[in-house]
Parts: sequence; C-alpha cells; structure tokens
Amino acid sequence: MDDIMIKSPLLTAVEEAMHFIQKNIQVRFEFDGHLQRIEKWQFPLEAIRELQLNAIIHRD
Repeated sequence: MDDIMIKSPLLTAVEEAMHFIQKNIQVRFEFDGHLQRIEKWQFPLEAIRELQLNAIIHRD
C-alpha cells in the first residue's frame, strides 16, 4: 500500500496527486504501426483530473 501527504499550494497539489496516481495505476502500450507507442491508462487521466478538481471546488 502506498500513500502520500501533499502540503503544497492547490495547483501544485493537483499535479503532485496526478503523478502519484499515474505511478499507482496500470498502463499498457499499444502499437498501431507508427513509431510512437500509445499509452492506455487503466482510467482516463482527464476523468481523474476532473474528479480532483471537483473535490477541491466542492469541499466543505
């Protein structure tokens, strides 16, 4: 089990949390014939960022 304590300003904290989440969720790589691989995350990163921002904005 991994955890982190973030004590940064809000904008920096969101980025730190995203790095932590990316470190702890699964990623797979797909190749479609181009030279660059495609990363497929276990959960969409845009959705995770939106969840974080909603949690910050709507906190009590």
